Amino acid sequence: MTWFTATPQASLTSTRRRFVALDGLRGLAALLVIFYHVGWPTHLTGNKFVGNGYLAVDVFFLLSGIVIFHNYANDVVTFERFKRFLWLRFCRVYPLHFAVLVVLVCMEFAKLAVQGMGYSSEQLPFTNTTTYSALVANIFLVQGLHTLNELSWNLPSWSISCEFFAYVAFGFLTLTGVTRSVVFSVVAPVFSGAVYCALAVNFGNLDITYDWGGARCVAGFFLGSSIIFIGSFISGAVPDRVLQLAEVAVVVAAIALMSLATGSSVVLVIPLFIAAIALLQRDKGPIARLLRLRSIQYLGKISYSIYMVQLLTMLSVTIILKRFFKIPVLTDPRTQRITMIMNPWVGDIVLIGIILLVLLVATVTYEFIENPGRRLGRQLTAPGQNSRWGQLRLDIDKQ
Repeated sequence: MTWFTATPQASLTSTRRRFVALDGLRGLAALLVIFYHVGWPTHLTGNKFVGNGYLAVDVFFLLSGIVIFHNYANDVVTFERFKRFLWLRFCRVYPLHFAVLVVLVCMEFAKLAVQGMGYSSEQLPFTNTTTYSALVANIFLVQGLHTLNELSWNLPSWSISCEFFAYVAFGFLTLTGVTRSVVFSVVAPVFSGAVYCALAVNFGNLDITYDWGGARCVAGFFLGSSIIFIGSFISGAVPDRVLQLAEVAVVVAAIALMSLATGSSVVLVIPLFIAAIALLQRDKGPIARLLRLRSIQYLGKISYSIYMVQLLTMLSVTIILKRFFKIPVLTDPRTQRITMIMNPWVGDIVLIGIILLVLLVATVTYEFIENPGRRLGRQLTAPGQNSRWGQLRLDIDKQ
């Protein structure tokens, strides 16, 4: 049974590490998603590159795959460690998701209160994308797993639902030893690539969310896992100067293709993403040095908060602009993208203001919700909290 021989653990991951350049890449990807959600006229959006900005979510999936695989492929070897892994990931993503959801629910109750005072509202409370059934799906983090017929509540959170599903799949496959097998290193990238191609051909693009977003996420996640093997190969077989030139060439090619690709051809960007991440994970080269700048690193640090609060912040600003400045506001019924009718120069100012406000809100949510949630996960699995969980933490730290 040589096809299912376990791969030596050291070849998968020997030590935990932080991928510094990839942290910066995650921050820039989060900013691109903000630009993608802009529906009003500006001089900074409206181009094909921003139009394909939804592909930044695939960058998140790939990055999650490489980071999770590197740090946990040798850890999740018992059921106790499997539970610990899921608990840590739950505490990483759920507190902020729930907090934003609570704010949105309060906004719906505010609509009810306003209507009770005799004022009208264009959208009835708890209708369309904010129904009670969708709220239940969001609470249980299944809103992106084909349980609903549209995006709902905090629209970007569909990907968090899918990503947690990917965590569960990864944990189970790692627990059973599948991810440490030779056959996995071959089948995972081939199967994931086929899924991406099938989705692109079937839907005409990769902007797939609440329905088949889970397949898109899992494909990206496990393609990210395969980057570990690619990075190990090129680092030992290719001269460093060549790798630096390749890093620049691949990143430029990815940007160029995103600026040109239409329809199902956008799937061709995914291999370039994989190559770029494989090269950038070395934390060397000119692009990697750029991504290591302190300002970009800070964006990476709060990238999850940026991603989760952007639509809430944008919605709040548009409500103010509509109510107090009488600016017409429309919402695309398919994409839920917010559109305002205004001069592009004014649109530029609004966009810059929203970005600054998103960064401010994201900083607050990182400090008071996201980071405390992560600490809670570590504390509850730290030595002294529970004999079994404590010993588990000690065992992992010794590796």
